[in-house]
Amino acid sequence: MRVSNFPQFLSPLFLTLLASSLCFAAQSNRISAPIDSSQVVTLPGRVHPLAQAQYDQGRVEPTFQLGYVTLLFSPSASQMKALDHLIAQQQNPASRNFHKWLTPEQFADGFALTANDMQKVTAWLRTQGFQIVSVARGRQFVVFTGTEALLESAFRTEIHRYNVNGQMHFANAVMPSIPAALSGVAVGFRGLNDFVPRPSLRQHPDYTLTGATTHFLAPGDLATIYDIAALHTNGFDGTGQKIVIVGQSDVYIDDINFYRTDFGLSSVSGCGGAGCNTPNLRYIEATTPAPGYQAGDLGESDLDLEIAGAVAPNAQLIFVTSNANSGGVTFSAQYAIDNMLAPVISMSYGQCEFDSADSTDPLSTQDLVFKQAVAQGISFFAASGDDGPAICDINDNTTGAPVSSAIMGLSVSYPASSQYVTGVGGTEFNEGSGTYWNATNDSPDGDSAKSYIPEKSWNDFFVLSPHSLDGGGGGPSNCANENAGFTECVSGFPKPSWQTGAGVPADGVRDVPDVSLSASNVNDPYIVCVPLSEVGKTGSTSSCATSISNALQVNNSAFGGTSASTPVMAGIAVLLNQYLNGSSAAGLGLINPMLYSLAANSPTAFHDIPAGSNSIVDCTVGTPSTQPVALQCPASGTFGYSTTTGYDYVTGLGSVDANNLASAWKATLAPDFQFSPAPTPVSVSAGQSVASTVTITAIAGSTPTVVNFSPSSCKGQPAGSTCSFNPTSVIFDGINPVTTTLTISTLANMALPTGAQTITITPTSPSNVSTTVSLTVTATTETFSLSSTASTFPVSPGGTASISITVNSSNGFITGSGSAAATALPVTYTVSGIPTTAEISHLFSPAGGVSVTQTAVTLNLGTTAPTAQLRPPFGRTGGIFFALLLPGLFGIIFLGGSRPRSLRLLSLIVVLGFSTLWMSACGGSNSSSKSPGTPAGSYTVTVTATTGGANPITNSGKPLTITLTVN
Repeated sequence: MRVSNFPQFLSPLFLTLLASSLCFAAQSNRISAPIDSSQVVTLPGRVHPLAQAQYDQGRVEPTFQLGYVTLLFSPSASQMKALDHLIAQQQNPASRNFHKWLTPEQFADGFALTANDMQKVTAWLRTQGFQIVSVARGRQFVVFTGTEALLESAFRTEIHRYNVNGQMHFANAVMPSIPAALSGVAVGFRGLNDFVPRPSLRQHPDYTLTGATTHFLAPGDLATIYDIAALHTNGFDGTGQKIVIVGQSDVYIDDINFYRTDFGLSSVSGCGGAGCNTPNLRYIEATTPAPGYQAGDLGESDLDLEIAGAVAPNAQLIFVTSNANSGGVTFSAQYAIDNMLAPVISMSYGQCEFDSADSTDPLSTQDLVFKQAVAQGISFFAASGDDGPAICDINDNTTGAPVSSAIMGLSVSYPASSQYVTGVGGTEFNEGSGTYWNATNDSPDGDSAKSYIPEKSWNDFFVLSPHSLDGGGGGPSNCANENAGFTECVSGFPKPSWQTGAGVPADGVRDVPDVSLSASNVNDPYIVCVPLSEVGKTGSTSSCATSISNALQVNNSAFGGTSASTPVMAGIAVLLNQYLNGSSAAGLGLINPMLYSLAANSPTAFHDIPAGSNSIVDCTVGTPSTQPVALQCPASGTFGYSTTTGYDYVTGLGSVDANNLASAWKATLAPDFQFSPAPTPVSVSAGQSVASTVTITAIAGSTPTVVNFSPSSCKGQPAGSTCSFNPTSVIFDGINPVTTTLTISTLANMALPTGAQTITITPTSPSNVSTTVSLTVTATTETFSLSSTASTFPVSPGGTASISITVNSSNGFITGSGSAAATALPVTYTVSGIPTTAEISHLFSPAGGVSVTQTAVTLNLGTTAPTAQLRPPFGRTGGIFFALLLPGLFGIIFLGGSRPRSLRLLSLIVVLGFSTLWMSACGGSNSSSKSPGTPAGSYTVTVTATTGGANPITNSGKPLTITLTVN
């Protein structure tokens, strides 16, 4: 049935709004032409940097089975713009989208391929003979597998084997091509080579270092030094939270259990291998076959799981691991993000930016998965690297020998340099002559640290012999973009808007790291339980199988590196999430904007690393000659950075005080509600009032609270206006909207402002949310007049006329009614027109007619009666009497000489008194005086009234005149 009464002129607007509200479900298909394998375009880029001719062992056999190959897609320009806008809103406490995280499916519907386009891609892959492993929930990629022959046929590339330093690898030797119909949609591959990032961990040197007094960090030490213990004491231990550790090796669960039980943490007994799922650990092998036990990576994963579990002991650890054939740790991160496994992910891996990008997986494409993580509320942490300012050297070091002189130029690690990731660097304790350690360890957490220990940059390059790269990575991003031939760095990632504050360089690029924590492997390394093979010994038995003391004294099972500082910071983020959001799955998303804000406004949340330490290393002059001069080793033969006050390239914002960070974050975070007024803007005439309903509504993670208002809750209103709230206190249950009425009152005689005024409304508590109302005050329109019960009042001389005067108004100057009636402003009354010779007095009641708010006053006009004639009190003969009396009185005084002096003095006073009377009676004239009083006649009296002030209101209309008739 057609609805005929719908206003047709509203239809376009209605449809526009409807389409806007359904934007996630209304994305356009982008693959418009058939996917034709005969029409292809080559992806721009290069093969992997280590897939060099000198290492080439020839093509693999056609039946060579690939691992999991990931075909990656990029959002359209409009989708990317919309995604950037949403992420900004998600981080803005004033936005309705604040912390409203997306599910992977919502991300797909708004910012990825349509389901129809994805179906076209998977159908085409199947026609090429590939097996579909999975389609991303966020529809940013599809995972498939097949043989080298299928890959070569479909994507015009070929796979070769490479022998690099005795290790066999495979990689594409030719840049791949894609069907032209996918141009601009498909942007890269993952899994076409098995060159994977290296772990960022360093073992403690197994020899004595001159002058070094080494302590080893146990869970209790971390809790004390970084003020994590205060959070644990208050019940914030990770309960109800989850954290993902990504890796590229299987691990022995016994290592994790030895560490946890030795330090009093609950074990993960009865859990091992894929499918493990206990309250403390979930084990996921994201690829088939499983990665197996990989040297170096195995110890890295043990370290990450143990340290993260020490900081957040009751959180569920989720370990995601993948084989190198499918992308290794990068695939693990991709899997964890797309499946929303946890709100915090820790990755202790990275590569220098130059080596991270190739034609199969450019940085711009890699960054998309981290961007998806942010939109889904995931906090992602990555290590800044352990090679100081020369990250590329360790990535390109094919000999395995320590690097004593950097040759690959200034570089930083990716993904730590992504603006969607928190890069974690390294510090080193600087005990000096202070006493920061107890002589014995507490049980069971191993605590011997007494307090926070001062820190400096971690740089053990010059401590080790021979010198080798051994320090926290950091610096400006410089190679996110390369030249057309992919042989030279052009520029870094642009500086994100949130990276500001004291010390942040105005270099226009993303700077690394964001924060740093203890990472030295030389001074005060971390205790880690690993297989004996990971500490250079024989066997897979845990290094901690006998005892922690044996692990350190016999097995040297201690490590450092940003591998360690990264899971510490990720664990702190888990506690922050619990502290701010409770035991739930909600996340904090990208924490960097808040970190930089708190560094500026709550400095006690950080330990700024003072100036004086450095990340400077030796380098070979002029290298690398293929890179811009700014990245090459200068003539001095050294390069790097030094710490400064505030932010620096070496340690970022410094280390954190976990408890202070949580408290400061809670104090500045937007509250658990938002509110808005309606209507707005509002308009009111001077002297009138206007009401606006303020509605309090829930946001993500709302909790019950009491919201209080007072007149001072309004700021910015023009002089002469006031605010009031009814009720002044409302209880918000965290779910259902509640309201209060805001009334803005204006004075009739206020100075009129120019244009609309913005009034900010902020509750008295909680006081960290506000909204605004625009108020327009129009011209004053209120008036009043005066009237009396009669116009003529007769009175006899000496009498008083009482005149009742009433204030009248029909446009708001009178408020209330009956006994509650009052003038809007106090009024002062005056009288004029009475001649001064008429001897007529006037008096208003009440208050003498000054600042009176009553709507009725009384004017009393008093007349003067004629006065009688004045005569001498004793007549003319009185003078002779007083003339004779005076000498007699003096005689009495002097004859009384025998009397006391006081009596004589009293007598003198009496005499003088009588003489005064005598003198007045003996005036020199015989005339008399009298007052005639108020003369008879009619007198016109004018009464006026005014509010006074800068813009007074005076009684309007005819003046009130009264005729007083004196008979």
